[in-house]
Order: sequence, then structure tokens, then C-alpha cells
Amino acid sequence: MSELFPYWRFFAFPIGQVLVALLVGGYLLRRSKETRSYLQWSIGISVITAAVFAGLALGWLYVEVLNTYSFGALIVLIAPALPLAVIVLMSTLSFCACVLWGSRQDRFVTRLGFLTGPSKSLVRLSGGALAFAGTIGVYLLLPFIHLLPYSSLTSDNRSSQITLMGYRFSGQFEPVISLQTIQWPEYNPSFRLKLDWRGRAILDVWHKGTTTEPETTATYYLPFRESAYRLDNGILVAIEK
Repeated sequence: MSELFPYWRFFAFPIGQVLVALLVGGYLLRRSKETRSYLQWSIGISVITAAVFAGLALGWLYVEVLNTYSFGALIVLIAPALPLAVIVLMSTLSFCACVLWGSRQDRFVTRLGFLTGPSKSLVRLSGGALAFAGTIGVYLLLPFIHLLPYSSLTSDNRSSQITLMGYRFSGQFEPVISLQTIQWPEYNPSFRLKLDWRGRAILDVWHKGTTTEPETTATYYLPFRESAYRLDNGILVAIEK
């Protein structure tokens, strides 16, 4: 079996988590018909939805490990934690969505035979939770949106110049920000390979210090556009083109 499905032993327990979630969700759906509880129906739908997403995430992880084994020995911890995290997160979001939807669908609630829909306090709590989750999601997505039309960043480091380059979806690298530095290793600059939420490139400049001065690190936030700079005693100076 190990020849047909390598690394299967790391995924046996996570697959069990997904199956248990499916069984629990199915049981709650059946029970909701007897108890006529919209709340129970919402939880069942949410758990099943979360289990489907967890299964997809687990499939992605397996393919990633099978092709590159990029996580190394950490797969022992990642494989069980990934479906659990997805199930908790997605079931919570799905439940909140069901609550908000049910609060505006009185006909649907009564047509299925439920006694009552979600309470107003639960609706307000679910709305707040979704608004908070949406804010966090937008905050996490903004760096990738600002990065377009590039898919990722890379840095070309040379003795006297560092260039932050963007990688296009077409497979081409393009220089974006260049930095001239002639005081290495006294000043060691490096670009972070991600933008901040405001779409700015981040440059860290490390100064090794002296016998009387401690090591320091200065951080600069640069507009993400084609530009050139130089380091002048650790101070960033723009070069006019």
C-alpha cells in the first residue's frame, strides 16, 4: 500500500477527521427534521460544508507533498492540523451565513417545517462575526491585489546592487525597484518578498554597528513602481531618472 499511496500513514487520521465531520453533519440534518430546529439544521449544513472544504485542502496537501515534499518532517504536524483548522473556520463562517440567510427567508424556514428562525441576538452576533472575518480577509488579500499584474516577488542580489523583481503570470521576471549599495557589509539591505497591505515594498537595512554603537535595523516602505535608489550612509536616497 505504501507503494501505491506513499505518505498515506500521515493522512489516515486527517481523513478520519473529515469523515467524522461528514457523519456528524449528516446526523444533525436528520435530527433537525425531528426536532424542527433551524439552528440544528444550520449547524449540520455548516459542518458538512466545512468537511468538503477540509477534504479539498487535504487533497491539495497530499499532492503538494507527493510532488515536492515541500513540508518535510512538518507534515506529521500539518496533516492532522489542516483539516481541523479548516473545519472549525469554515463551519463557523457557514453557520453565520446560514443564520443571516435564514433571518430573511421566513417562507423557507416555515416551508421546511421549522418552528422558528434564528433569534435577533444570534443574527447580530453572526453579522458581526462575518464582518470581522471579511475585514481580516480583505486585509490578507490586499498585498496580493496590489501585486498585480505580478504573481510573486523575487530579489536579485549582487555586490553593488539589489533589484526587487516581479514575476508575471506569463513567466517573465521584470525589475521594479533597484538599489545601489557600495557600503556592504557595513550596511546590508534586503527586500522582503511581499508587499504590505497598502501596496508598498518593504526594505530592511541592517547596520552592523561599531565598538561603541549597537547593531541597528532601519525599515523603509517604498512605492511599488519602477524606481531606483541608493544607500548613502544607511540613508535611502531616490535617484531621478
